Amino acid sequence: MPEENIYQNNFIKGVKMLMATESIESIKEAADFLGLSYMGLYKVMDKTNKPTVEHGSILCAKAGYSANWLFLGKGSIYYQEEITLQDTLKAIIELKKAINNLD
Repeated sequence: MPEENIYQNNFIKGVKMLMATESIESIKEAADFLGLSYMGLYKVMDKTNKPTVEHGSILCAKAGYSANWLFLGKGSIYYQEEITLQDTLKAIIELKKAINNLD
């Protein structure tokens, strides 16, 4: 996947995942759910237009997606999972420091 298309491809994937998890059957329903214009979302989904930053912000807020995943293709898809991974990493670092202090 070319670098310049990460956001566009993840946005489309994210909308499709949202539609599946929320039992949304059409782009029109997805646009209504997200508070976006139908034609705007339709053109993004068929790759005529690229999603705006505002589109991505709305999708992250409504679906709970991580902005790092959506815009950069990094980390977990879901924001809560990303937070959990960050907390786990911090705990591992603190545990490693504690073990080193025992020596």
